[in-house]
Amino acid sequence: DPLDTRKTAAKAADLSLEEVTFHPMLLGGGFGRKLPGQNPVIDQAVKLAMQSPWPVKVIWPREEEVRQGTYRPQSTIALKAALGKDGKIAAWQSTCAQDEAMVPPGIAVIYTVPSVEQQNEAQKVNILTASWRSVEASQHGFFHECFMDELAHAAGVDPLEFRKRHLAPASRAAKVLDAVAKASGWGTPLPKGTGRGIAVIESFGTVCAQVVQASLREDG
Repeated sequence: DPLDTRKTAAKAADLSLEEVTFHPMLLGGGFGRKLPGQNPVIDQAVKLAMQSPWPVKVIWPREEEVRQGTYRPQSTIALKAALGKDGKIAAWQSTCAQDEAMVPPGIAVIYTVPSVEQQNEAQKVNILTASWRSVEASQHGFFHECFMDELAHAAGVDPLEFRKRHLAPASRAAKVLDAVAKASGWGTPLPKGTGRGIAVIESFGTVCAQVVQASLREDG
């Protein structure tokens, strides 16, 4: 992130942005690990260079890099919903508490619901966190889709059918659900002790669906 790295270097050196030139190297992607706010190496290099008459090169040994590893941002959520007489969701409410570094907060509900309220509370945590691929979609997708299963169960409707009731038939999400249902044989008889689950999410403009089939072992 050359722009933020330049700003970080200027701040560390107590210089104006115009006084700092940053030359990005042609290296592989860091996938969030090299963001200045999540990696102190820029501050270290600048402050060491200010104390040295020679150019400075900072390399972390692998052992130190591993010891300074970061954790994925934490989040937790409380979800409520109301089902109408037609068995569809009439209202959806969620309150999420998560790491203040996670911006923007939460992800949109992909389903058509007449009334949706989403609240987010930023929380400070006492451990180092860093970017995680798909950012919040992996967490909130899990939250939303588990909740959709609970609502489908409460409505007494097949989980796939319940989701499709809340999606426009021509929508990308509905088409992806149909594709994964067909590929997985959704609705076909299952052996005793075996179950299937389905989920769909949109993240960064991409719709993804998955079916999991799980069986209990003989020992339970």
